[in-house]
Amino acid sequence: MIERIDAGPRMSEACIHGGIAYLAGQVPETAGADIETQTREVLEAIDALLAQAGSDKSRQSISSATGRPLPRGRGAIVGLAFSQRRLRA
Repeated sequence: MIERIDAGPRMSEACIHGGIAYLAGQVPETAGADIETQTREVLEAIDALLAQAGSDKSRQSISSATGRPLPRGRGAIVGLAFSQRRLRA
Protein backbone atom coordinates (compact mmCIF):
# COMPACT_ATOMS: atom_id res chain seq x y z
CA MET A 1 0.00 0.00 0.00
CA ILE A 2 1.19 3.54 -0.78
CA GLU A 3 0.54 6.31 1.73
CA ARG A 4 0.63 9.80 0.21
CA ILE A 5 1.54 12.95 2.14
CA ASP A 6 0.31 16.36 0.96
CA ALA A 7 -1.16 14.88 -2.21
CA GLY A 8 -2.05 17.31 -4.98
CA PRO A 9 -3.60 16.85 -8.42
CA ARG A 10 -0.24 15.98 -10.06
CA MET A 11 2.01 14.70 -7.28
CA SER A 12 2.52 14.18 -3.58
CA GLU A 13 5.15 15.92 -1.52
CA ALA A 14 6.04 12.51 -0.07
CA CYS A 15 4.96 8.87 -0.32
CA ILE A 16 5.56 5.94 2.00
CA HIS A 17 5.82 2.41 0.63
CA GLY A 18 7.46 -0.67 2.09
CA GLY A 19 8.83 1.23 5.09
CA ILE A 20 10.56 3.82 2.89
CA ALA A 21 9.53 7.47 2.67
CA TYR A 22 10.22 9.07 -0.71
CA LEU A 23 10.23 12.86 -0.78
CA ALA A 24 9.59 14.90 -3.90
CA GLY A 25 12.08 17.59 -4.88
CA GLN A 26 11.68 20.42 -2.40
CA VAL A 27 12.16 24.04 -3.38
CA PRO A 28 12.46 27.17 -1.22
CA GLU A 29 9.48 29.41 -0.49
CA THR A 30 11.53 32.54 -1.22
CA ALA A 31 13.03 32.22 -4.71
CA GLY A 32 14.67 35.65 -4.55
CA ALA A 33 16.44 34.99 -1.24
CA ASP A 34 20.14 34.24 -0.84
CA ILE A 35 21.32 30.64 -1.00
CA GLU A 36 21.58 30.31 2.79
CA THR A 37 17.92 31.28 3.24
CA GLN A 38 16.82 29.02 0.40
CA THR A 39 18.78 26.09 1.80
CA ARG A 40 17.33 26.63 5.29
CA GLU A 41 13.79 26.72 3.85
CA VAL A 42 14.33 23.48 1.92
CA LEU A 43 15.83 21.68 4.93
CA GLU A 44 12.91 22.87 7.11
CA ALA A 45 10.45 21.52 4.51
CA ILE A 46 12.27 18.18 4.54
CA ASP A 47 12.16 18.03 8.35
CA ALA A 48 8.41 18.74 8.29
CA LEU A 49 7.69 16.04 5.69
CA LEU A 50 9.80 13.48 7.53
CA ALA A 51 7.91 14.28 10.74
CA GLN A 52 4.61 13.71 8.90
CA ALA A 53 6.02 10.37 7.73
CA GLY A 54 6.92 9.45 11.32
CA SER A 55 10.64 9.68 10.71
CA ASP A 56 13.58 12.08 10.84
CA LYS A 57 16.96 12.70 9.19
CA SER A 58 18.76 10.40 11.66
CA ARG A 59 17.31 7.43 9.73
CA GLN A 60 18.60 8.58 6.36
CA SER A 61 19.90 5.91 4.04
CA ILE A 62 19.98 7.59 0.62
CA SER A 63 19.89 11.23 -0.33
CA SER A 64 20.88 13.41 -3.25
CA ALA A 65 20.87 17.14 -3.73
CA THR A 66 21.05 19.27 -6.82
CA GLY A 67 21.10 22.99 -7.30
CA ARG A 68 20.74 25.07 -10.43
CA PRO A 69 20.25 28.75 -11.22
CA LEU A 70 16.84 29.92 -12.36
CA PRO A 71 16.65 31.47 -15.85
CA ARG A 72 17.49 35.14 -16.36
CA GLY A 73 18.83 36.02 -12.93
CA ARG A 74 15.82 34.97 -10.85
CA GLY A 75 18.07 33.52 -8.17
CA ALA A 76 18.95 29.96 -7.35
CA ILE A 77 16.75 26.98 -6.74
CA VAL A 78 17.78 24.06 -4.59
CA GLY A 79 16.00 20.75 -5.03
CA LEU A 80 16.60 17.80 -2.75
CA ALA A 81 15.57 14.20 -3.26
CA PHE A 82 15.57 12.22 -0.04
CA SER A 83 14.83 8.59 0.68
CA GLN A 84 14.26 7.33 4.20
CA ARG A 85 14.62 3.60 4.99
CA ARG A 86 13.55 1.92 8.17
CA LEU A 87 16.56 0.22 9.72
CA ARG A 88 16.24 -3.55 9.87
CA ALA A 89 18.06 -5.91 12.22
